[in-house]
Amino acid sequence: MVKGFKKFLTLSVAAVLSLTVAVIAGCKNGDNEGGDEKAEPPLWASTYTLPDAQSAMDKVLEIYGSAEKTYLLQSSIVRMPCPENGAVMTLNVKCELGEYAKLVLEDSVEEFNDVFKVINPNYKFAVNYAPTDADLASEYSIRLTSATLQSSETKMTLGQAPHGYNGSWICNFGIVLDTKTLVNGSYLMMTFKHELMHLLGAGDAYKNPEAHTSTVMQSYTVNGYHSLSKTDAAFLDALYRNPNAPYTDAQINAFIEGYEENNLHTKANNISAVYTALINNVGGDALSAQLNSFGYADIKQLCALTAKGIDIDNDFGKTSISFTELEYTVRPERTYFGSFNTETAIYTHGMQKENLGSSFSIGYTDYGNGLLYSAPNGNNYTLFVKTGGYVLLFRLEGGFNSLGGIGVTMWHACTVH
Repeated sequence: MVKGFKKFLTLSVAAVLSLTVAVIAGCKNGDNEGGDEKAEPPLWASTYTLPDAQSAMDKVLEIYGSAEKTYLLQSSIVRMPCPENGAVMTLNVKCELGEYAKLVLEDSVEEFNDVFKVINPNYKFAVNYAPTDADLASEYSIRLTSATLQSSETKMTLGQAPHGYNGSWICNFGIVLDTKTLVNGSYLMMTFKHELMHLLGAGDAYKNPEAHTSTVMQSYTVNGYHSLSKTDAAFLDALYRNPNAPYTDAQINAFIEGYEENNLHTKANNISAVYTALINNVGGDALSAQLNSFGYADIKQLCALTAKGIDIDNDFGKTSISFTELEYTVRPERTYFGSFNTETAIYTHGMQKENLGSSFSIGYTDYGNGLLYSAPNGNNYTLFVKTGGYVLLFRLEGGFNSLGGIGVTMWHACTVH
Protein backbone atom coordinates (compact mmCIF):
# COMPACT_ATOMS: atom_id res chain seq x y z
CA MET A 1 0.00 0.00 0.00
CA VAL A 2 1.01 3.63 -0.38
CA LYS A 3 3.08 4.73 2.57
CA GLY A 4 1.00 6.60 5.12
CA PHE A 5 -2.27 6.53 3.18
CA LYS A 6 -3.75 3.22 4.35
CA LYS A 7 -2.96 4.00 7.96
CA PHE A 8 -4.71 7.35 7.55
CA LEU A 9 -7.86 5.68 6.26
CA THR A 10 -8.05 2.90 8.83
CA LEU A 11 -8.43 5.51 11.56
CA SER A 12 -11.54 6.93 9.95
CA VAL A 13 -14.25 5.32 12.09
CA ALA A 14 -12.70 6.40 15.37
CA ALA A 15 -11.87 9.80 13.94
CA VAL A 16 -15.35 10.38 12.60
CA LEU A 17 -17.01 9.28 15.82
CA SER A 18 -14.76 11.52 17.89
CA LEU A 19 -15.50 14.42 15.56
CA THR A 20 -19.24 13.95 15.44
CA VAL A 21 -19.88 12.86 19.02
CA ALA A 22 -18.40 15.19 21.60
CA VAL A 23 -16.88 12.81 24.15
CA ILE A 24 -19.72 10.34 24.55
CA ALA A 25 -17.72 7.95 26.66
CA GLY A 26 -17.55 4.25 25.91
CA CYS A 27 -19.72 1.90 23.88
CA LYS A 28 -23.22 0.76 24.68
CA ASN A 29 -21.96 -2.54 26.04
CA GLY A 30 -19.50 -0.85 28.37
CA ASP A 31 -15.80 -1.31 29.02
CA ASN A 32 -14.17 -3.92 31.19
CA GLU A 33 -13.89 -2.46 34.65
CA GLY A 34 -12.74 -5.66 36.26
CA GLY A 35 -9.02 -5.01 35.98
CA ASP A 36 -7.44 -8.40 35.36
CA GLU A 37 -10.79 -10.05 34.70
CA LYS A 38 -11.22 -11.22 31.12
CA ALA A 39 -13.86 -9.10 29.40
CA GLU A 40 -16.92 -10.80 28.04
CA PRO A 41 -17.26 -10.54 24.26
CA PRO A 42 -19.72 -7.82 23.22
CA LEU A 43 -23.25 -9.03 22.49
CA TRP A 44 -23.06 -8.13 18.80
CA ALA A 45 -20.21 -10.62 18.37
CA SER A 46 -22.47 -13.57 19.11
CA THR A 47 -25.85 -12.28 17.96
CA TYR A 48 -26.59 -12.14 14.27
CA THR A 49 -30.00 -10.49 14.55
CA LEU A 50 -31.09 -7.75 12.16
CA PRO A 51 -33.98 -5.32 12.58
CA ASP A 52 -37.30 -6.95 11.69
CA ALA A 53 -38.56 -6.13 8.20
CA GLN A 54 -41.30 -3.78 9.40
CA SER A 55 -38.93 -1.77 11.56
CA ALA A 56 -36.48 -1.55 8.67
CA MET A 57 -39.24 -0.42 6.32
CA ASP A 58 -40.43 2.23 8.79
CA LYS A 59 -36.91 3.68 9.00
CA VAL A 60 -36.53 3.61 5.20
CA LEU A 61 -39.79 5.54 4.82
CA GLU A 62 -38.53 8.03 7.37
CA ILE A 63 -35.26 8.45 5.46
CA TYR A 64 -36.86 8.89 2.04
CA GLY A 65 -39.88 10.88 3.21
CA SER A 66 -42.63 8.73 1.72
CA ALA A 67 -43.33 5.37 0.05
CA GLU A 68 -43.40 7.12 -3.34
CA LYS A 69 -39.79 8.24 -2.91
CA THR A 70 -38.33 4.91 -1.85
CA TYR A 71 -35.87 3.00 -4.00
CA LEU A 72 -35.65 -0.54 -2.68
CA LEU A 73 -34.32 -3.47 -4.67
CA GLN A 74 -37.82 -4.95 -4.34
CA SER A 75 -40.99 -3.45 -2.96
CA SER A 76 -40.26 -5.26 0.29
CA ILE A 77 -37.13 -5.42 2.47
CA VAL A 78 -34.54 -7.86 1.12
CA ARG A 79 -31.07 -8.14 2.62
CA MET A 80 -27.70 -9.81 2.50
CA PRO A 81 -27.56 -12.51 5.21
CA CYS A 82 -25.42 -11.76 8.22
CA PRO A 83 -22.08 -13.60 8.21
CA GLU A 84 -21.77 -15.70 11.34
CA ASN A 85 -18.89 -16.90 13.51
CA GLY A 86 -16.35 -14.49 12.09
CA ALA A 87 -17.10 -15.21 8.42
CA VAL A 88 -16.21 -12.49 5.92
CA MET A 89 -18.04 -11.34 2.81
CA THR A 90 -15.27 -11.81 0.26
CA LEU A 91 -14.99 -9.96 -3.03
CA ASN A 92 -13.47 -12.67 -5.21
CA VAL A 93 -11.87 -10.88 -8.16
CA LYS A 94 -12.01 -12.81 -11.45
CA CYS A 95 -10.80 -10.00 -13.74
CA GLU A 96 -7.50 -8.25 -14.33
CA LEU A 97 -6.99 -5.11 -12.27
CA GLY A 98 -4.00 -2.80 -12.42
CA GLU A 99 -2.09 -1.74 -9.32
CA TYR A 100 -3.77 1.67 -9.15
CA ALA A 101 -7.26 0.29 -9.77
CA LYS A 102 -6.66 -2.06 -6.84
CA LEU A 103 -5.98 0.93 -4.58
CA VAL A 104 -9.33 2.44 -5.56
CA LEU A 105 -11.23 -0.84 -5.19
CA GLU A 106 -9.74 -1.62 -1.78
CA ASP A 107 -10.59 1.84 -0.49
CA SER A 108 -14.17 1.46 -1.77
CA VAL A 109 -14.47 -1.81 0.16
CA GLU A 110 -13.08 -0.16 3.27
CA GLU A 111 -15.75 2.53 3.10
CA PHE A 112 -18.42 -0.14 3.63
CA ASN A 113 -16.35 -1.71 6.40
CA ASP A 114 -16.16 1.63 8.18
CA VAL A 115 -19.94 2.02 8.11
CA PHE A 116 -20.56 -1.53 9.32
CA LYS A 117 -17.99 -1.18 12.13
CA VAL A 118 -20.41 1.34 13.59
CA ILE A 119 -23.77 -0.32 12.89
CA ASN A 120 -23.00 -4.07 12.76
CA PRO A 121 -19.38 -5.31 12.89
CA ASN A 122 -20.43 -8.86 11.98
CA TYR A 123 -20.41 -7.64 8.37
CA LYS A 124 -16.83 -7.48 7.15
CA PHE A 125 -15.78 -7.19 3.49
CA ALA A 126 -12.43 -8.29 2.08
CA VAL A 127 -10.81 -8.50 -1.37
CA ASN A 128 -9.33 -11.75 -2.72
CA TYR A 129 -7.36 -11.48 -5.96
CA ALA A 130 -6.64 -15.22 -6.26
CA PRO A 131 -9.91 -17.03 -5.45
CA THR A 132 -10.09 -20.81 -5.43
CA ASP A 133 -13.15 -22.84 -6.44
CA ALA A 134 -13.94 -23.21 -2.74
CA ASP A 135 -13.80 -19.43 -2.29
CA LEU A 136 -16.18 -18.89 -5.19
CA ALA A 137 -18.58 -21.58 -3.90
CA SER A 138 -18.88 -19.96 -0.46
CA GLU A 139 -22.25 -18.49 0.49
CA TYR A 140 -20.29 -15.38 1.45
CA SER A 141 -18.66 -14.95 -1.94
CA ILE A 142 -19.20 -11.88 -4.12
CA ARG A 143 -17.85 -12.63 -7.60
CA LEU A 144 -16.29 -9.63 -9.35
CA THR A 145 -15.96 -10.01 -13.12
CA SER A 146 -15.68 -7.72 -16.13
CA ALA A 147 -17.37 -7.60 -19.53
CA THR A 148 -18.19 -5.20 -22.33
CA LEU A 149 -21.66 -4.06 -21.32
CA GLN A 150 -24.28 -2.69 -23.68
CA SER A 151 -24.69 1.08 -23.77
CA SER A 152 -26.94 3.35 -25.80
CA GLU A 153 -26.98 7.01 -26.82
CA THR A 154 -28.89 7.89 -23.67
CA LYS A 155 -27.54 5.34 -21.19
CA MET A 156 -24.02 4.24 -20.37
CA THR A 157 -23.94 0.94 -18.50
CA LEU A 158 -20.87 0.75 -16.30
CA GLY A 159 -21.83 -2.14 -14.04
CA GLN A 160 -24.39 -4.76 -13.09
CA ALA A 161 -25.19 -6.72 -9.93
CA PRO A 162 -26.47 -10.22 -10.79
CA HIS A 163 -27.96 -11.97 -7.74
CA GLY A 164 -30.65 -14.36 -6.59
CA TYR A 165 -33.18 -14.58 -3.78
CA ASN A 166 -33.86 -17.02 -0.99
CA GLY A 167 -37.08 -15.72 0.51
CA SER A 168 -36.31 -12.29 1.92
CA TRP A 169 -32.55 -12.87 1.62
CA ILE A 170 -30.34 -11.96 -1.31
CA CYS A 171 -27.91 -14.67 -2.46
CA ASN A 172 -25.58 -15.71 -5.30
CA PHE A 173 -23.85 -12.35 -5.25
CA GLY A 174 -22.07 -10.98 -8.30
CA ILE A 175 -20.77 -7.68 -9.59
CA VAL A 176 -19.91 -7.16 -13.26
CA LEU A 177 -17.91 -4.07 -14.19
CA ASP A 178 -17.60 -2.78 -17.72
CA THR A 179 -14.02 -2.97 -19.00
CA LYS A 180 -13.76 0.83 -19.22
CA THR A 181 -14.75 1.07 -15.56
CA LEU A 182 -11.63 -0.83 -14.54
CA VAL A 183 -9.29 1.93 -15.77
CA ASN A 184 -11.30 4.98 -14.71
CA GLY A 185 -10.90 5.77 -11.02
CA SER A 186 -14.06 7.88 -10.82
CA TYR A 187 -16.20 5.25 -12.56
CA LEU A 188 -14.68 2.48 -10.46
CA MET A 189 -15.39 4.21 -7.15
CA MET A 190 -18.98 5.03 -7.96
CA THR A 191 -19.89 1.89 -9.90
CA PHE A 192 -18.60 -0.54 -7.29
CA LYS A 193 -20.41 1.25 -4.47
CA HIS A 194 -23.61 1.46 -6.51
CA GLU A 195 -23.56 -2.26 -7.34
CA LEU A 196 -22.68 -3.39 -3.82
CA MET A 197 -25.55 -1.29 -2.50
CA HIS A 198 -27.82 -3.31 -4.84
CA LEU A 199 -26.55 -6.51 -3.21
CA LEU A 200 -27.35 -4.97 0.16
CA GLY A 201 -30.95 -4.23 -0.83
CA ALA A 202 -31.00 -0.78 -2.45
CA GLY A 203 -32.72 -0.09 -5.76
CA ASP A 204 -31.96 2.40 -8.52
CA ALA A 205 -33.02 5.89 -7.44
CA TYR A 206 -32.81 7.19 -11.01
CA LYS A 207 -35.73 4.94 -11.97
CA ASN A 208 -37.97 6.87 -9.58
CA PRO A 209 -38.46 10.57 -10.48
CA GLU A 210 -39.61 11.20 -6.91
CA ALA A 211 -36.35 9.87 -5.45
CA HIS A 212 -34.49 13.16 -5.23
CA THR A 213 -32.30 12.34 -2.24
CA SER A 214 -28.56 12.41 -2.96
CA THR A 215 -27.30 8.84 -3.10
CA VAL A 216 -24.93 6.62 -5.06
CA MET A 217 -28.10 4.94 -6.34
CA GLN A 218 -29.18 8.07 -8.18
CA SER A 219 -26.47 8.99 -10.69
CA TYR A 220 -22.74 9.32 -11.20
CA THR A 221 -22.75 13.08 -10.79
CA VAL A 222 -24.76 13.69 -7.62
CA ASN A 223 -22.98 16.69 -6.10
CA GLY A 224 -19.84 15.40 -7.81
CA TYR A 225 -19.68 12.91 -4.95
CA HIS A 226 -18.07 9.51 -5.53
CA SER A 227 -18.57 8.17 -2.01
CA LEU A 228 -21.54 7.00 0.01
CA SER A 229 -23.80 9.83 1.10
CA LYS A 230 -25.31 10.17 4.56
CA THR A 231 -28.55 8.88 3.03
CA ASP A 232 -26.72 5.72 1.96
CA ALA A 233 -25.24 5.32 5.43
CA ALA A 234 -28.71 5.80 6.93
CA PHE A 235 -30.16 3.18 4.56
CA LEU A 236 -27.57 0.61 5.65
CA ASP A 237 -28.26 1.46 9.28
CA ALA A 238 -32.00 0.99 8.77
CA LEU A 239 -31.57 -2.48 7.28
CA TYR A 240 -28.55 -3.82 9.14
CA ARG A 241 -28.08 -2.30 12.58
CA ASN A 242 -27.40 -5.00 15.14
CA PRO A 243 -29.71 -4.49 18.16
CA ASN A 244 -26.53 -4.77 20.25
CA ALA A 245 -24.49 -2.44 18.04
CA PRO A 246 -21.20 -1.33 19.61
CA TYR A 247 -22.21 2.34 19.70
CA THR A 248 -25.17 4.12 21.25
CA ASP A 249 -28.11 5.39 19.23
CA ALA A 250 -26.85 8.95 19.73
CA GLN A 251 -23.37 8.05 18.49
CA ILE A 252 -24.69 6.25 15.41
CA ASN A 253 -27.06 9.08 14.56
CA ALA A 254 -24.21 11.59 14.88
CA PHE A 255 -21.97 9.38 12.72
CA ILE A 256 -24.60 9.34 9.96
CA GLU A 257 -25.40 13.05 10.21
CA GLY A 258 -21.73 14.00 9.87
CA TYR A 259 -20.89 11.26 7.39
CA GLU A 260 -20.23 13.35 4.28
CA GLU A 261 -18.25 15.98 6.17
CA ASN A 262 -16.01 13.48 7.96
CA ASN A 263 -15.74 10.64 5.46
CA LEU A 264 -12.16 9.98 4.34
CA HIS A 265 -13.02 7.68 1.42
CA THR A 266 -13.20 10.53 -1.05
CA LYS A 267 -12.11 11.01 -4.63
CA ALA A 268 -9.44 13.47 -3.49
CA ASN A 269 -7.94 10.94 -1.09
CA ASN A 270 -8.01 8.25 -3.77
CA ILE A 271 -6.26 10.56 -6.23
CA SER A 272 -3.66 11.26 -3.55
CA ALA A 273 -3.12 7.54 -3.00
CA VAL A 274 -2.74 6.79 -6.72
CA TYR A 275 -0.42 9.71 -7.44
CA THR A 276 1.70 8.99 -4.36
CA ALA A 277 2.02 5.37 -5.48
CA LEU A 278 3.15 6.63 -8.89
CA ILE A 279 5.97 8.60 -7.26
CA ASN A 280 6.87 5.72 -4.94
CA ASN A 281 7.17 3.43 -7.94
CA VAL A 282 9.86 5.57 -9.58
CA GLY A 283 12.99 3.57 -8.77
CA GLY A 284 16.42 4.94 -8.02
CA ASP A 285 17.93 3.68 -11.28
CA ALA A 286 15.23 5.37 -13.35
CA LEU A 287 15.70 8.62 -11.43
CA SER A 288 19.46 8.56 -11.95
CA ALA A 289 19.04 7.90 -15.67
CA GLN A 290 16.62 10.81 -16.04
CA LEU A 291 18.81 13.17 -14.00
CA ASN A 292 21.88 12.27 -16.04
CA SER A 293 20.01 13.00 -19.25
CA PHE A 294 19.37 16.62 -18.19
CA GLY A 295 23.05 17.57 -18.03
CA TYR A 296 23.05 18.79 -14.44
CA ALA A 297 26.52 19.59 -13.09
CA ASP A 298 26.35 17.69 -9.80
CA ILE A 299 23.71 15.10 -8.99
CA LYS A 300 25.72 12.81 -6.70
CA GLN A 301 23.99 13.93 -3.51
CA LEU A 302 20.51 13.75 -5.05
CA CYS A 303 21.17 10.31 -6.59
CA ALA A 304 22.44 9.04 -3.24
CA LEU A 305 19.32 10.43 -1.55
CA THR A 306 17.00 8.70 -4.03
CA ALA A 307 18.97 5.48 -4.60
CA LYS A 308 16.16 3.41 -3.09
CA GLY A 309 13.35 5.60 -4.40
CA ILE A 310 11.88 8.86 -3.19
CA ASP A 311 11.27 9.45 0.50
CA ILE A 312 8.50 12.03 0.25
CA ASP A 313 8.56 14.86 2.79
CA ASN A 314 5.01 14.77 4.17
CA ASP A 315 5.33 18.33 5.48
CA PHE A 316 5.76 19.75 1.97
CA GLY A 317 2.89 22.17 1.36
CA LYS A 318 2.49 23.23 4.99
CA THR A 319 4.80 26.25 4.72
CA SER A 320 5.75 28.53 1.84
CA ILE A 321 8.81 27.53 -0.15
CA SER A 322 10.82 28.63 -3.19
CA PHE A 323 13.30 26.73 -5.34
CA THR A 324 15.51 26.95 -8.42
CA GLU A 325 16.63 24.34 -10.91
CA LEU A 326 19.93 22.57 -10.36
CA GLU A 327 23.01 24.03 -12.02
CA TYR A 328 23.88 22.63 -15.44
CA THR A 329 27.31 21.59 -16.70
CA VAL A 330 26.63 23.80 -19.71
CA ARG A 331 24.05 26.38 -18.72
CA PRO A 332 21.12 26.54 -21.16
CA GLU A 333 19.58 29.81 -22.21
CA ARG A 334 16.82 29.49 -19.61
CA THR A 335 16.45 27.59 -16.33
CA TYR A 336 13.40 26.91 -14.21
CA PHE A 337 12.36 28.41 -10.87
CA GLY A 338 9.20 28.29 -8.75
CA SER A 339 7.60 28.83 -5.37
CA PHE A 340 4.49 27.89 -3.38
CA ASN A 341 2.75 30.46 -1.21
CA THR A 342 0.65 28.47 1.24
CA GLU A 343 -1.14 31.58 2.54
CA THR A 344 -2.58 32.48 -0.87
CA ALA A 345 -2.55 28.93 -2.36
CA ILE A 346 -0.65 30.29 -5.37
CA TYR A 347 2.12 28.60 -7.34
CA THR A 348 4.52 30.98 -9.08
CA HIS A 349 6.85 29.63 -11.76
CA GLY A 350 9.01 30.96 -14.53
CA MET A 351 12.16 30.78 -16.63
CA GLN A 352 15.36 32.58 -15.74
CA LYS A 353 17.81 33.91 -18.32
CA GLU A 354 21.27 35.03 -17.28
CA ASN A 355 20.11 38.38 -15.89
CA LEU A 356 16.41 38.38 -16.63
CA GLY A 357 13.46 36.27 -15.52
CA SER A 358 9.74 36.14 -16.12
CA SER A 359 7.13 34.45 -13.96
CA PHE A 360 3.44 33.55 -13.87
CA SER A 361 1.18 32.68 -10.96
CA ILE A 362 -1.58 30.05 -10.89
CA GLY A 363 -3.44 27.98 -8.34
CA TYR A 364 -2.38 24.56 -7.13
CA THR A 365 -3.88 21.57 -5.35
CA ASP A 366 -2.47 20.13 -2.14
CA TYR A 367 -3.41 16.44 -2.00
CA GLY A 368 -1.85 16.08 1.43
CA ASN A 369 0.99 13.81 2.53
CA GLY A 370 3.50 16.04 0.72
CA LEU A 371 1.99 15.87 -2.77
CA LEU A 372 1.22 19.09 -4.68
CA TYR A 373 -0.26 19.40 -8.16
CA SER A 374 -0.41 22.21 -10.69
CA ALA A 375 -0.62 22.69 -14.46
CA PRO A 376 1.92 25.30 -15.60
CA ASN A 377 1.10 26.72 -19.04
CA GLY A 378 -2.28 25.00 -18.82
CA ASN A 379 -1.12 21.61 -20.03
CA ASN A 380 2.04 20.68 -18.13
CA TYR A 381 0.22 18.50 -15.59
CA THR A 382 2.80 18.38 -12.83
CA LEU A 383 3.26 16.60 -9.50
CA PHE A 384 5.64 18.20 -7.02
CA VAL A 385 7.34 16.42 -4.14
CA LYS A 386 10.08 17.42 -1.74
CA THR A 387 12.82 15.08 -0.58
CA GLY A 388 15.67 16.37 1.56
CA GLY A 389 16.64 19.80 0.27
CA TYR A 390 15.22 19.18 -3.20
CA VAL A 391 11.91 19.77 -4.94
CA LEU A 392 11.28 17.37 -7.83
CA LEU A 393 8.79 18.08 -10.61
CA PHE A 394 7.20 15.15 -12.44
CA ARG A 395 5.15 15.43 -15.60
CA LEU A 396 1.95 13.39 -15.24
CA GLU A 397 0.78 11.28 -18.18
CA GLY A 398 -2.80 10.11 -17.95
CA GLY A 399 -4.59 10.63 -14.66
CA PHE A 400 -7.10 9.30 -12.17
CA ASN A 401 -9.67 8.75 -14.93
CA SER A 402 -7.17 6.92 -17.15
CA LEU A 403 -5.43 4.51 -14.80
CA GLY A 404 -4.45 2.14 -17.59
CA GLY A 405 -1.96 4.55 -19.14
CA ILE A 406 -0.93 6.59 -16.13
CA GLY A 407 2.73 7.42 -15.56
CA VAL A 408 5.24 10.09 -14.53
CA THR A 409 8.56 11.36 -15.89
CA MET A 410 10.87 13.86 -14.25
CA TRP A 411 10.63 17.40 -15.62
CA HIS A 412 12.89 19.48 -13.35
CA ALA A 413 15.04 18.91 -10.28
CA CYS A 414 15.36 21.94 -8.03
CA THR A 415 17.14 22.97 -4.86
CA VAL A 416 15.25 24.66 -2.03
CA HIS A 417 16.33 28.24 -1.24
